[in-house]
Amino acid sequence: EPLGRVAARFGARAGEHGVEIRVTVLEGLLVDADRLRIEQAIGNLADNALRYGRGRIELVAEDGPAIRTLRVRDDGPGFPDELVPVAFERFTRGDPARGRGGAGLGLAIVQAIARAHGGRAAAGNRAGGGAEVSLELPFPAPRREEHTPALPDPSLAR
Repeated sequence: EPLGRVAARFGARAGEHGVEIRVTVLEGLLVDADRLRIEQAIGNLADNALRYGRGRIELVAEDGPAIRTLRVRDDGPGFPDELVPVAFERFTRGDPARGRGGAGLGLAIVQAIARAHGGRAAAGNRAGGGAEVSLELPFPAPRREEHTPALPDPSLAR
């Protein structure tokens, strides 16, 4: 649900910029997390991808033995090399001269949300170009009704 909700929330803006948002989630994949905070984190990343990327944005949820990984990928220029090690520090901006707004808090909030869930966030550049930011969230297997589905709402499929 969180990835699908974020895709729906940013869909119109993406369309205005000629950007496609794709959601890829294994059916039935669960994420043990606060749905609103995860949507906030993924929303911050989608907003950054729309500001600095181009072409396509991918929202991906992956299954691991003890973690769930949520990724946001774009086809833009990626992160400047000097930004990657400090990307999650407060008030850090990729290129303040661009004047695209923002206080440099979006990635710091993403990291805080990941840590609040016992996880972590990571940023880097993709081999073929573009940026990728991931949230790795532990999955300790508590009762099923405590989990939030990661699958997008089927009514949002195109």
